[in-house]
Amino acid sequence: MVKRPLVLLTLFYLFGILAGKVCLPFAILFPLFSLPFLFSLKKERILFLLLPLCFAAGFLLYQRAARETALEQYVQSPKASRVCGEVLSFTQGQNGGRMVVRLKVMDGAPEEVGEEKLLVLIPNGELFAPGSTVILYGEWTALSRGDNPGQFDEYSYYKAQGICAKGTAKSMELIGEKKIPAMLWKWKQKIKQVYSKALPQAEAGVLEAMFLAEKGGLLPEIKEMYQGAGFSHILAVSGLHMSLLGMGFYKILKKLRVGSNKAVAAACVTVLVYSIFAGAGISIVRAALMLLLSLFSAPLGKTYDAPTGLSAAALLLLAREPLQLFQAGFLLSFGAVVGILLFSKIFEKMGIKKLGASLGVQLVLLPLLFWFYYEVPVYALVLNLLVVPFLSLLLLLAIFIGVFGSFWLFWGKFFAGGAFVLLKGYEALCCLNEYLPGKRFCYGKPALFQMVLYYLLLLLFYLIGKTIKKEKIFPAAFVFLLLLIGVFLLPRSTELTVTYLAVGQGDCAVLQKGSTTALIDAGSSVKNGAERVLIPYLKYHGDTKIEYVLLSHTDDDHCSMLLELLDAMAEKRAGAVVGTILLTAAAQKEGEKYALICEKAARAGVPCIPFSAGDQISFGIEKLICLSPQKGEDFGDANQNSMVLALCERDTLCLFTGDIAAAQEKKVIRALEESGLLLAGQARYLKAAHHGSRYSSSAEFLQYFSGKSAIISCGEKNRYKHPHKETLERMEAAKITPVITWKSGAVRVIEGKLYQWKPYLLKEGEWR
Repeated sequence: MVKRPLVLLTLFYLFGILAGKVCLPFAILFPLFSLPFLFSLKKERILFLLLPLCFAAGFLLYQRAARETALEQYVQSPKASRVCGEVLSFTQGQNGGRMVVRLKVMDGAPEEVGEEKLLVLIPNGELFAPGSTVILYGEWTALSRGDNPGQFDEYSYYKAQGICAKGTAKSMELIGEKKIPAMLWKWKQKIKQVYSKALPQAEAGVLEAMFLAEKGGLLPEIKEMYQGAGFSHILAVSGLHMSLLGMGFYKILKKLRVGSNKAVAAACVTVLVYSIFAGAGISIVRAALMLLLSLFSAPLGKTYDAPTGLSAAALLLLAREPLQLFQAGFLLSFGAVVGILLFSKIFEKMGIKKLGASLGVQLVLLPLLFWFYYEVPVYALVLNLLVVPFLSLLLLLAIFIGVFGSFWLFWGKFFAGGAFVLLKGYEALCCLNEYLPGKRFCYGKPALFQMVLYYLLLLLFYLIGKTIKKEKIFPAAFVFLLLLIGVFLLPRSTELTVTYLAVGQGDCAVLQKGSTTALIDAGSSVKNGAERVLIPYLKYHGDTKIEYVLLSHTDDDHCSMLLELLDAMAEKRAGAVVGTILLTAAAQKEGEKYALICEKAARAGVPCIPFSAGDQISFGIEKLICLSPQKGEDFGDANQNSMVLALCERDTLCLFTGDIAAAQEKKVIRALEESGLLLAGQARYLKAAHHGSRYSSSAEFLQYFSGKSAIISCGEKNRYKHPHKETLERMEAAKITPVITWKSGAVRVIEGKLYQWKPYLLKEGEWR
């Protein structure tokens, strides 16, 4: 008889989902390769029939969840309308709230949108209990997609939860409430008030995240500190909460000599109520389902099996939302438990029982952390040894503060003293982490083959570790540790790459070769563009040191992200650092903006150096050469004084033209001809001047790029109406292919070939 059949069924279901995402051939090949195994189960007819069915169910449910819904099609262009629906969840933030609504009616929309989910932003912060029926009026639009590698992809994140569109509510009306959810919701708000009265804002926000699963009250700097030290698990409801509440309550009732069945029933009710109370997130549901199975096993005369419990939780969650299999929340929550179940006994055999669980978790989660976040906190394992022992006590105090304080505030404040001391201790550890050298290791996103190779080696280590004798476990573990580390030491490409980021109405090109990175301009119309676009891109590629920033000129749309970086560097909170800033000599005449850049650079300890025609930077055999303006040359206008750069890479020429106009383009061509950089048959790429303005990209200039491509960096529906119609017509006449960043996403040039990035048009991580 097969042990743990539910584990096997879950694995086949997971492979079915993978087949649905990867490709149809895999959906055919996997069943063929599994036929020998299936035929070995002929005697177990139920499994023999159910395993293929689970695989098919995973494949079909993924296809159904991933397809474009009627609501997505309807809101491709923004629609203002009235909607009626049921509130599924509500999160209160510092600047308003957001809720998920299951639609019942949307005026003007097709009938098929019924039952689909909508993300609603509420600027005024009015509260609605889950289960409420509401009428909202607002403008609804499609979810945004990640336009650059590393950038948060709102569409994928919310699509995995079944959410198909978003919007901001301009007016709201409450129609009705469900009693029990409304009662729990009001009690939750009461506990939040107790926390805010009993503790300072920073500590109150941490307890809200820990016990109530409400992260809206977290101060950004506290959240960043905890994440930087590897304490993110403190800010999430997990299995510890369920064990403390459910199993703790069960044991108390048993000591009070309450009947076993009654104790189980009471504990199960507690777990279910708390799951609803805390919001039923992935980790909450997983922990609750496992604990419920554990509690029910004794009355049923069964022995609880943790792998079976984990499989049941995964199967139930993914049957409802199969796209969650590819999200960080699901993989990290389940991966942590898998690490404990698989490797705790192996490390216990090695004589490090107390560290076994933590080491097992780290082994399983390390590649996932690189895959989703591109970096890991270096000292997390050591610091967590100081944090975890007090976590149960802190959670218990959080419960006492909230529960007792909601009846009498005195008791809330009484227990708050101990929680305050513990939280201040955690903050002290976070501060210590900030001063430690090399506190974060940024690797970048691993290749898919590295992920597969790592987990195959880890599986082999588990299989050998289970059977190997105690005296041989240390040498085997050492060998496998070297192999696992070696997976992430495999050589990467050393080719020079040029990436034109999609930054809205702005300009930013990233040049990378080996460990050297340079930016040509760093401006964006995206709010907090450095944090949301530039730094994630750099982390994605595992290099957060920018050796050079070359500013064509000092307009906001060319330097706003640089200013953000310099401020962050001065405040010692930068996610990336700048080595040197290069500007034209003419930029000194641009007044206040030039002075502001120099002032911020001085505060951050970054030198500003003039860069004029003839100056160059080497990337090995490739060179970045300044063509204009000449030293001392001044055209009397910031745009006309833009730095023009030519990147010469073997038989490829990339030209960066800033915001110059047609008059300066003639001088640039003359400089190119005199320098001998224009070669017959070479691949040429033009960064079109001034975001595709009609006053740039003259016909005479464009003829040098005939049959090539021009990258136009601009935002969708920008107020300047870039790119102008006349520019596009001139490009068409010159047989130049315009590549517009708001349409294509980031554009990358590698070895003379151009690739466009759009995760929703292509497979994630793939360049076209």
